[in-house]
This record gives sequence, structure tokens and C-alpha cells, in this order.
Amino acid sequence: MEIVEKDFKMTLCHGLFWDLELLSEVKAKSGELKQEFKDAGYGLSVDTCIKKIIHNRMSKKQETYSLESFLSEYKNNLQQIKELVK
Repeated sequence: MEIVEKDFKMTLCHGLFWDLELLSEVKAKSGELKQEFKDAGYGLSVDTCIKKIIHNRMSKKQETYSLESFLSEYKNNLQQIKELVK
């Protein structure tokens, strides 16, 4: 089984554990930048996958956060993911 969204793929590997791939920007041999899925972890719980997805999304937005803005942005991303479940 696979769960696929625009910026990640989760593949069920065994039991309740997942392999995670995150969309990353890589430099092709030609020198141009392209988007491709890169391994981000093997045998992860759903909670760990969600944390890694949120951190990846946040790091693409900006590099520096205050603690307050980090927690606020993290909660917003978590809420968006929870909305998918409803």
C-alpha cells in the first residue's frame, strides 16, 4: 500500500511501519534543478513520518524561525494533515 501526496510518498513496508520519500530538489547532470523523491527513512511509524513531512515543508518555506513562529507553523501544518483524516 502507498500513500502519495504532492510532496511525499509513504510505502507500507511491514506491519504498521512505513518507508518515507520526500520530494527534493536535485541538480541533474546537465546542471538544471529538478524535483524527485528521495528516501527519508525506512521502517518509520506514521507519527514519525508526519513529523518529517512537516519539518520538510517548513524548511522549504524558510530557514530561520523563532520558537513561537516555529510552534505556530508546526501546529498549522499538523492541523492541515489532521484535516485529511476527517
